[in-house]
Amino acid sequence: MNGIQEVGGSIPPGSTKKILGFFLKFKLSDKNFWLIHVFNGFILTLPILLVYVAMGLSFGFLAIDNGISPLNAILMSLLIYAGTVQLVGIQLIAIEASIFSILLTTFIINSRFFVMSSSIGRFLNKFKLYQRFLYACQLTDATFAIHTVRFSQFNPPKLELFTTNIFGHVVWVISTTVGVYLGGRDYNFDSLGIDFAMPAMFIGLLLPLVLTKIHLLICVIAGTLTVILYLIGFSYWTTLTSTVITILIGLYIFKWNKT
Repeated sequence: MNGIQEVGGSIPPGSTKKILGFFLKFKLSDKNFWLIHVFNGFILTLPILLVYVAMGLSFGFLAIDNGISPLNAILMSLLIYAGTVQLVGIQLIAIEASIFSILLTTFIINSRFFVMSSSIGRFLNKFKLYQRFLYACQLTDATFAIHTVRFSQFNPPKLELFTTNIFGHVVWVISTTVGVYLGGRDYNFDSLGIDFAMPAMFIGLLLPLVLTKIHLLICVIAGTLTVILYLIGFSYWTTLTSTVITILIGLYIFKWNKT
């Protein structure tokens, strides 16, 4: 094709090779390698987007249904960015619960992030203070699982990590906005299958982390303990309590296995 164009005189001789060379150089250039990092961050987010969209739509719908203004509902997703807490929060607001009750419930539900932060914080040594702050503000259960896998394989670039966080947050806010819009139109959100989507997402995120029989044993212990604690009435403390106990059991098994 290059020869035909050059004979026709429409393109200077050898220009196609120069154009091709330019794109190859652009693609492989260190200065433009940030595009690959952004692309990787985008791809890593794709498996969790279905749940983000489903929950965001539902939250926006439920917020309007419980008397939350559209602006406040969107601001909650923009500033708070905590799916379960937002869903519980609007129900507490709807029943006119006290501020103390709302804050205490929010703290209990989100207390699991203390454990997550202590686990993943050791990988953020090269992050500046403001970068750690921004990363912490957008840490979710899903991104924690994704980044834990990435850190276990190699040292992923910051741009990839922040792309994953930011893209997930943007999708969450957009989904909330759409849910707010559909809130007054009696849309049936049961068809989204949220009850199935969330467990499926977390199982999918967990599987890459199960590499040995010990990992599988810890998963079984954690699941069994969570069910037992919930059935005996631990309520919002279930996740945190089962997590802490399982960590201690895991540490004991790890040390015992090394001796």
